[in-house]
Amino acid sequence: MNKQHKERNFLYFIFFLALALRVGYYIFLKNTYLFFGHPSDDVAYYKSWAETIVFADSPSTNAFSGMPLFPYYLAVLFRICGGNWFTVNILNLILGSLNCVLIYLLAKKFTSNRAAVLASLLAATNFILIYYDWLMMPVTLLISLSLAILLALSDEGPTSFKEWTILGVFIGLAALGDGKFLIFAVLLCGYLCWSKRKNTLTKILQTLFPLILGLILILGGVTVRNKIVSSEWIFITSQSGLSFFVGNNQEASGAFENPQFIRPSHTGQDQDQKIFAEKVLGKKLAPSQVSNFYRQKAINFMVTHPLEYL
Repeated sequence: MNKQHKERNFLYFIFFLALALRVGYYIFLKNTYLFFGHPSDDVAYYKSWAETIVFADSPSTNAFSGMPLFPYYLAVLFRICGGNWFTVNILNLILGSLNCVLIYLLAKKFTSNRAAVLASLLAATNFILIYYDWLMMPVTLLISLSLAILLALSDEGPTSFKEWTILGVFIGLAALGDGKFLIFAVLLCGYLCWSKRKNTLTKILQTLFPLILGLILILGGVTVRNKIVSSEWIFITSQSGLSFFVGNNQEASGAFENPQFIRPSHTGQDQDQKIFAEKVLGKKLAPSQVSNFYRQKAINFMVTHPLEYL
């Protein structure tokens, strides 16, 4: 048996080991967990959003109030599976199992075969990963996109206009699930400029332009969508101002803490942030104005208390 054949068999083993543990955990909870059919607020929020996308009689007239990637991912799977949520769960477990294979491939590129074997085994058997794959939260999909992006950047990285554009699209999609990917995009652009600093400006733009084009296709498309349905220019989500405020205020500790004036649920965040902002300003506010209210509160704190902010 040659080396390639052994590696292929090992990858099959990793995938089916990961899938067996994840399906086994699903069956165990289904038979023993009293609240199995009553998901948490976060899980119910994404599921409800996905069902709204599939069954809505007319297009939404609101800008996105949360990160849209995962509910649309669920909606696509839900449509493919004919409305069967059990099958959607299984497909998500399959994606989580494929992540273990991708981890092997990535570790092999950056380290060694031995490290890749260990990394993939740890990923397949890690309880936290198994738990989140079952939970049906954005974690599994974001890990998949992260691994795909890193694999695309490994070795020589993309070499053509098309490949750089596709990479930009992948980073843009990831940013629709977690805004922190935008920080990665900025750092990546900065690194590419630095690494190609000895090249001509034309050579640098041949890399940056398609990458940024891919980002714009996704992020710009969502922003235009928000403008069309709500008549407001809202970048990705109207929740961005509150999210920025939560991490940058006088009570912030570095971990997520729900503001005292907002109920600790997605419904509470969507409704109460508007109620509080309108009460403080004494007037009705559009979603973009609500977002700007919290963003400005955070900026005011950062400017007036710089040492405390740091």
